[in-house]
Amino acid sequence: MPPTSLPPLPDLILPEHTFDVRFHPAEQLLASATISGDVIFHTYDQESRVVEKAGHFHTHRQSCRVVRWQPTQGDWIMSGSADGTVSQNDRSGKQLWLSSKMNAGVSTMEVINDTGLVAAGSDEGQILVFDPRIHGKKSTVVKFPDEDLQEDYITQLLVENDGKSLLSTSGDATLGCYDLRYNKQKLKAMSDNQENELLSMCLVKDSKKLLTGDQNGVVGIWNYDYWGDVKDRITHMQNVTSLDNMIALDDSTVVCGGGDGYVRVFCVFPNAVRGVLGGHTDASTGKPLAAEIESMHADLDEGLVATVGQDYHVKFWRVQDALKMAAGETKDSDIESEDDEELKKMTRAKRQKLKRKAAQVGKQKNTASVNAKKANTKAFFP
Repeated sequence: MPPTSLPPLPDLILPEHTFDVRFHPAEQLLASATISGDVIFHTYDQESRVVEKAGHFHTHRQSCRVVRWQPTQGDWIMSGSADGTVSQNDRSGKQLWLSSKMNAGVSTMEVINDTGLVAAGSDEGQILVFDPRIHGKKSTVVKFPDEDLQEDYITQLLVENDGKSLLSTSGDATLGCYDLRYNKQKLKAMSDNQENELLSMCLVKDSKKLLTGDQNGVVGIWNYDYWGDVKDRITHMQNVTSLDNMIALDDSTVVCGGGDGYVRVFCVFPNAVRGVLGGHTDASTGKPLAAEIESMHADLDEGLVATVGQDYHVKFWRVQDALKMAAGETKDSDIESEDDEELKKMTRAKRQKLKRKAAQVGKQKNTASVNAKKANTKAFFP
């Protein structure tokens, strides 16, 4: 069965439907994007197991669907809205910049670098790159031709190759790769139709492999820079209706959020589902409270994964527990026999390596890094 110890932090119960959560890159601070157009901040401390509201601001007239911190320092935060705009605000809520409107609501977004260059995808498949240092309509610095765009909503964007490439998954069942280099902004490659909506993606194996998750719970394995079609698939995710979120914890271990409200762990090379880490479930009945997991984010320094479901709850999971499950130290009863065979095939050296990694993560919550985050948070919220 999954680990039965107390979670690293108690559930955070939000006042309304929340679409996205993101850890601050340098502080013990979590941002949430809500249906009312607010961004809400909470501080957290694993030692005392306390999560407290630290502030909020209202930034959009319609729902706030996605939030992203400045990648390194976290001095500002970007938010994307159903009204089609992207806003840059400091943490007091002061608006530093507001984009022109996209052709539909912002469905996903990714900050490219610390200057604020940001790529946003819309409900209609549009992808724009904005530069908030430029105000007005001229802040749209990249607009791909309509014929290069995907035909349905953009589900996820991934900036790769030092900001030179942009990967996009779409509800039209394709994977796109766009060139972001100056004077070369164009579609580089578009995959064959995968027959099912592609909802999520992450890189593994030193960025040599890309994983995608689809609406039927199938993981596609792609060779990097060969975007025509998948090279392999993991098809035996038991009872998963869709793979809405995926995060790579290391080069071969991935946690995913399913359309059934559960968080699962799987490995690649060898490809095997390891088990269910937990879910957005009723504590007394064990039945799902959330139809799906809206968002998932990891803070590897803190050893935490946060998930938010349609039950208004943010739940926290230990990275260490997921790595132990990947190493076979803990086992979930729902793992299929096929996966047990894969685990047997795994070499002793590989199992030992995974076990060592799981053990290290517990120590590695990098005391210096965690203490620095704690100090920074106190400094900002006296």
